[in-house]
This record gives sequence, C-alpha cells and structure tokens, in this order.
Amino acid sequence: MDPYIYPNTNVLINKLNIRDEQQLIDVEAQLLIAGIIDISSITHEIDFQKYKSLQKIHHFIYDKTLACSSFPRRKYTNGIDFHEAFC
Repeated sequence: MDPYIYPNTNVLINKLNIRDEQQLIDVEAQLLIAGIIDISSITHEIDFQKYKSLQKIHHFIYDKTLACSSFPRRKYTNGIDFHEAFC
C-alpha cells in the first residue's frame, strides 16, 4: 500500500483533503496554471543544472495542494518500495 494516497483510492494525500480524483485534477490544473504564471518570481533562484532547482520548481507549483511537495517520497508499486521519486 502506498502511504502517500488516501486509503481505498488512487488520490494522493493533499492539503485540500480532496479525495475525488477528478476534483483534485481540476483544482490542481487551476493552481498549476496560477503557479506557472507566477514562476517568474523565483527564476532568479533556479539553476536548471541542479536537482535542487527542480525540487524548488516542483514545490513552488504544487505546494498549495500536495502534502509531500517539498520532499522526495518513496515510490510504492503493488506494495513494493522503489527508489525515491517526486510526489
């Protein structure tokens, strides 16, 4: 079982407590667009050659929804623990 999803769903645990997959997709899409529009506020901090910068972008865009946006998470597939992956 993936500890990053709500039980009996395929929905990532999120800060908005949305458990309906389509509703989360819709809300995330709106927040993603807003984040992309505002990304210029952090471009001075970004070095595309560094993994930490990719994490910073991910955190900036998804922090409003995903509970795990600021740290790498373990990847679980059919109960098997794989390498770290972005949330």
